[in-house]
Amino acid sequence: MDKPYVLVYGLSAHPIHQQHVNLVVDAARALVARGYALAKIILIPVYRRNPTGPRPKDDLPGTFEHRLAMCQLAAEEIAHRLEDLAMQAPPLRALARRVEVSRVEETLAKGREAPNYTVETLSTLQAREPDTGLIFLLGSDLVAGDQPELGHWREPEKLGQIALLAICPRPGYPPNTAFLDALRRQGAQIVVLDEVETQDIATSAIRQRLEAGEDALRLAQEGLLPLSVARYIHEHGLYTRQTTNDRPPSSWGDQGCQHPVVTVDVVIFTLRHDDLLVLLIQRGHPPFEGLWALPGGFVGPDETLEEAALRELEEETGVRDVYLEQLYTFGDPGRDPRGRVITVAYFALVPSTEMEVRGGSDASTARWWSVYHLPALAFDHARIVNYALTRLRYKLEYTAVGFQLLPDEFTLSELQRAYEVILGEKLDKRNFRNKLRKAEVVEPVNRRRESKGRPAQLYRFRPDAVAEIKARRLFP
Repeated sequence: MDKPYVLVYGLSAHPIHQQHVNLVVDAARALVARGYALAKIILIPVYRRNPTGPRPKDDLPGTFEHRLAMCQLAAEEIAHRLEDLAMQAPPLRALARRVEVSRVEETLAKGREAPNYTVETLSTLQAREPDTGLIFLLGSDLVAGDQPELGHWREPEKLGQIALLAICPRPGYPPNTAFLDALRRQGAQIVVLDEVETQDIATSAIRQRLEAGEDALRLAQEGLLPLSVARYIHEHGLYTRQTTNDRPPSSWGDQGCQHPVVTVDVVIFTLRHDDLLVLLIQRGHPPFEGLWALPGGFVGPDETLEEAALRELEEETGVRDVYLEQLYTFGDPGRDPRGRVITVAYFALVPSTEMEVRGGSDASTARWWSVYHLPALAFDHARIVNYALTRLRYKLEYTAVGFQLLPDEFTLSELQRAYEVILGEKLDKRNFRNKLRKAEVVEPVNRRRESKGRPAQLYRFRPDAVAEIKARRLFP
């Protein structure tokens, strides 16, 4: 079973609860123990239930962003649990870094304003992951009884041809073996994970208790909800009569139309110990409480975008007096579970010797992370960091932007190493130095750096090269 697989788990997540987390973790561990090479886990919250379901939920599209956010919090817990189990099963360590939440069902349903079917979802994932197999996780309640619910789904036999169906037992729902055998005869791939132990916890029962007024944090104490999910439900007042949207009131116009809210986010890069680092803060409040994110926040009514970016940066990290360059505007409708939020991203480059950071304001802590080993990030901040890295690499090709990441004086080897770290590739020493000489942006100083071998000549960027950089003069 050397072929890599993606473990797929679809659910309403209304709300996602502790048994969902346990099921995914235990199923992943069981599959790895059986020899399956799992490359990724994908959680897929349902966008709109199809007509064949016995329990239609008309409110699913309206609650999708909250359910997506809760899945992201659950994915974090799944990743932590897998990391903890890696001592017993080393393959789980790499898997812990590949736990994702997908909007694929929203994309399919919105594309035609109609429900999509699971067989279409899996076909889409198969097209997106052509080099991997799919394992679709199911509870035994779907294949139990004289008329199994799975038999009423669209093309159930095709589901088992697209993906390996991994059946996990649920108390009181023994699989209908005749039904499974019939699917196998039609070409379906099926495995029953008898070693996985599950509890009989119904999502609807948890939802009913919340709607009756019970505190989500109390349900977390009972082991029914992950604590991060319970906090999210509690903070947003979900499953109560008060609100299910938690959208900023100031974003609504007099005519009842929602206007976008504007935020700013800041990407700050530095070089340290032969690594490219980015400054992140750990969020101290929902949404995504406890997750790492870029420094940033809402723009005040009386400040410019850059003023807001500088203010948020200082409040959350203690960093001040940096030159910010506007990067890009990110405005996907679903990027923030609180509502329609557009963010303007800025980025800056600073020498590591000039930067000490601390948490503050609504950030519990702040620290530098390698861009090549990032934690799971809140919102769409992973996309923003990747965009900023692409911009930095591009600027490195056509400007002498590297001077902003280095001390005033440096060796040519240090400069080359900085370029290699940022570009992520090894450079030829002779070609690199020829380009520097032709660009005429560095000059030697009357000092050398002592070392065990021959003292290395120190250089600096020419004073007029700074002006050329700001004018974006080409750097070959």
